[in-house]
Amino acid sequence: MNKSSFDNLTFTFVTRDEFTPVFRELRPTVFSENNDVDYSTYWSDEEHAKFKDLQAMCKTEVRSYLLCKDGEKIVGWSFGFQKDAEEFYMVNSAVLPDYRNRGIYKHLLELIIEKARKEGFQIISSTHHASNNAILIPKLKFGFKIMGMRLHPRFGTLIDLHYYTNEKVGQVLDYRTGYTKDLPEK
Repeated sequence: MNKSSFDNLTFTFVTRDEFTPVFRELRPTVFSENNDVDYSTYWSDEEHAKFKDLQAMCKTEVRSYLLCKDGEKIVGWSFGFQKDAEEFYMVNSAVLPDYRNRGIYKHLLELIIEKARKEGFQIISSTHHASNNAILIPKLKFGFKIMGMRLHPRFGTLIDLHYYTNEKVGQVLDYRTGYTKDLPEK
């Protein structure tokens, strides 16, 4: 287990079994204002069965679950998983309302990215509601780059972000988008 101190808070990487009940309990509190639509409620029994079969075949190798506690109280989290040999996907991060604007999210982000970097991932990706400035702005300041926008039937308008653990690869992206005129030196 990895621990860091942040004021009177602790940040601890935990197992999936430790993380899942916390996420199930607190997610509705943190995301109560979202208007997500669970479109699987429109699926037939056959579609649900096929989804479960496909889900069982997915064998994700690397997963990270990070909790932030104030004493024994869970006040924030971040989790993600390996998409392929190159990319780690940050699925969800949150800080309880009474603990926001204290730098907790930034520290969660730093810890998750450092762990992914040490594991060898080149890209850390994430997807967010287009109006979720509380997450988009810190990630852009941290060095994430906007990769595109898309529509999703469950979440609506989304922004895809990438962070490159190798700074020169991020500079190549700047060149490819026309933001800079020169490729970085090798």
